[in-house]
Amino acid sequence: MDINSLKLQAKFNRVGSDTCSVRGTLPALPPDFSLTNATATLDVGDAQVDFQLNAKGRGVNPYGTIRFSYNKKTGIWTVTGKLKGYLKGAWAGHGLTNQILINAQVTVPVVLLLRLDALESFAVEPVLSYTDKAGVSGTATYVPR
Repeated sequence: MDINSLKLQAKFNRVGSDTCSVRGTLPALPPDFSLTNATATLDVGDAQVDFQLNAKGRGVNPYGTIRFSYNKKTGIWTVTGKLKGYLKGAWAGHGLTNQILINAQVTVPVVLLLRLDALESFAVEPVLSYTDKAGVSGTATYVPR
């Protein structure tokens, strides 16, 4: 999996209001891969959310959304996911803590599992730039090199 964008935001003064957005490409996924009745697990920094996909490759639940799309011109699958809720507990182990840090670098693993007849697994560990705003919130952003 190649990550195009990744942003994690922890709100230290508001429980359950953390967010994450991720966008990436899956060049190893075959063009004829069927997402109908597949399940997907998106795990960003140990904050894991499961989705049941519909025939259009979309999944929604109270903890987020996920969407898969295939580009016929490039022959590449794209995945877009958004997570929400209490996520900072999982992220703390990767350096997203309520400390005053400015422009620290953190590594956050991203794992995507697709299950239908077989299991497809994609993983990457991008380095993010993390900034904490005086204990109120912390934001980690991936900047492609």
